[in-house]
Amino acid sequence: MYCPRCAKEFESGTAYCRTCGLSLDSVASILSGEKESQPIVKSVPNRDLIRYGIGIFILGMVVALGNGALKAFNLFPDAIGRSIFLSLIMIGMAMMGAGIVFPQKRYIKQNDRSPREAGEPTALPTADLEGLPSADRSIDDIVFPASTHEPGSVTENTTRHLT
Repeated sequence: MYCPRCAKEFESGTAYCRTCGLSLDSVASILSGEKESQPIVKSVPNRDLIRYGIGIFILGMVVALGNGALKAFNLFPDAIGRSIFLSLIMIGMAMMGAGIVFPQKRYIKQNDRSPREAGEPTALPTADLEGLPSADRSIDDIVFPASTHEPGSVTENTTRHLT
């Protein structure tokens, strides 16, 4: 096998090209045919953890509002409401952070159909080449359109558009 960057020969167990330093792991898998059948692995934030974290955070805010409303009536101890509020806020923020720090792996199946198998055309459609003028013409054959009015100065054309 040969390196695609510098064309230096390498053996199948080599991880990097000794000449240019290119990673050869993907090259070896493509040449052996493994790359087409393997799914694409994509890391995305863990949306479930982020959703639960946002929900717990909002629940903590509701507890804080309820604690503020009940504080005026002395129906509920203020210290307990404050501790519940702060613990819910911390748990919600920790879950949102964990959703970002510990991403999920998504596996995307590669499309292994070729255009010929699907019946799609392989070449792009082109225009009718017979209707185009010949390339054997000279510069004298080109007809330039006659200008109806050439401005005398640079500002004349601009001021004509302003009026």
